[in-house]
Amino acid sequence: GLQLEAGRPAGISAFTASLLTAGTLHRSKLDIARAIEDVGGRIQSGSNNNTYFVTIKILKEDLDLALEILADIVRNAQFPKQEIEKKRIETLLQIQTLDENWQIEIFRLFKKNYFTNSPYGHERLGTMDSVKSFSRDQIIDFYRQMVKPHGSVLAVYGDFNPDKVFSEIQNGFAGWHSKSSLPPPLPNETQPLESDRTVQKKNEKTSASLFLGTNGIDIGSAKRPVLDVLNTVLSGAGTPSGRLFEALRGGEEDLVYVVGSFPFYGNNAGYFAVITQTTMGNLEQVENIIRRNLDRLQHEKVSPEELARA
Repeated sequence: GLQLEAGRPAGISAFTASLLTAGTLHRSKLDIARAIEDVGGRIQSGSNNNTYFVTIKILKEDLDLALEILADIVRNAQFPKQEIEKKRIETLLQIQTLDENWQIEIFRLFKKNYFTNSPYGHERLGTMDSVKSFSRDQIIDFYRQMVKPHGSVLAVYGDFNPDKVFSEIQNGFAGWHSKSSLPPPLPNETQPLESDRTVQKKNEKTSASLFLGTNGIDIGSAKRPVLDVLNTVLSGAGTPSGRLFEALRGGEEDLVYVVGSFPFYGNNAGYFAVITQTTMGNLEQVENIIRRNLDRLQHEKVSPEELARA
């Protein structure tokens, strides 16, 4: 995923992964789509911060077909030139509309101003310039670095015969070989902020968005469960609750449209953030309330009852 983009143009991970299903040595993009759709299945490929993926959802009687196509995709993706150009146009159009979503807009603004060297600071889809620059050779080289058996996980779930499926996996993936290699070492950016910094962006939207981020911990830290519980104290666990919700939306006056907090855990990188949307008139008051709750969490022990709920 993104962590492999160190030293490479932004967005090449998402671009490459999205093209894995665009054709192989043995099947065109249309062949792959028809084969899966004809049996009522779905196929998708993509990438995230630390992973790439190809997923196929299918009826159990067609599992052998899914495994055959999956093996063909990861071993023999071809990246036809016409499919690259179609994806390039599609991606450039997506980039142009990203900031129509306020959450994506402010998240992108934060990442750009938080990360200094880490590829986690890259735009997930890339930039207009980077996407225009991708060559087929670059894409194939990235594919060979990203999609290989070492470090990949094949997960199968559902109602099936494990012994039979394991045999099919051995047959289908037996010829998948590559040199074993580790991802490139990433710069340590768990604590890139040394002092407060305020970044503002003006636009024509009538509401105000606030993203308050601070240094965090990385994916290997033993303190992750602690931060997960503290985050639940602040923001609930997937449902509107927690201290921030009670302070900003739980009273007689709703000060925000939405509020939540979350940790980001990366390889040698991390941050903790609170995101909210409010009115321009309420912005200063909302920020003060959020800061007070963060200070309270830092200096005041959580009660046993609240901790148990979290």
